[in-house]
Amino acid sequence: MGAKPGGRQLVLTFSHKVKRITENDLKTVDQYLRHCFPPHWNIMEYFCSLYQSNIRLRFEEIINQIRSSVGQASSYIIVFNWANVLSNIIKPYRAKEKHTPILTPDHIHTLVQCYTDRLEFELTRQTDKILKQERDGRYELNKFPDRNQDRANYHTITPVIFYEMINQNLEFAFKT
Repeated sequence: MGAKPGGRQLVLTFSHKVKRITENDLKTVDQYLRHCFPPHWNIMEYFCSLYQSNIRLRFEEIINQIRSSVGQASSYIIVFNWANVLSNIIKPYRAKEKHTPILTPDHIHTLVQCYTDRLEFELTRQTDKILKQERDGRYELNKFPDRNQDRANYHTITPVIFYEMINQNLEFAFKT
C-alpha cells in the first residue's frame, strides 16, 4: 500500500480504497447482477457477507500491524471509525436481521485496551519530556525558589501543558 506499517496512513489508505471498491461493487451487484439470479439465491446477501468477512479479516490484520509496530493511539480510533463507515455502506444492502457490525465485541475490546495502553505510554513519555525540559531549564537559569521562604513555590506552566495534552487526546477520541 505504500504506507508506513501500523501508521494512520495505512488505515486511511486501506479504508478509502475499500470504501470506494465496496460502494461500486455493491451498487453494481444491486443494479445489474442481482436480477440475473433467482431470488432464493440471495445473491446480494452473499456478496454482502463476503465483503463483510473479508473487511473484518483485513481490519484484524491492521489492528495487529498497529500493535506490533507500536502505532499511535489515534490509529486505533481511526480503525474503529472506518469500520463503522464501511459497516454502514454494507448495511442498506443486507437484511436487518443479518447485518452485524464489522468489528466484533472482541475487536472493540482489543481496540479500547490497545488505545488506552498506547495513550498511557505516549502521555507518560510526553510528561517525562516536559518535566525534564522544565528541570533542565531551571538548572540552566539557576531559577530556584528561595530556600529561606517557608513555602518555596515554582511558577510553571507545566500543569497547563499536561491538561492541554490530555484534553487534546480526549477531544480527538470524542470527535472521531
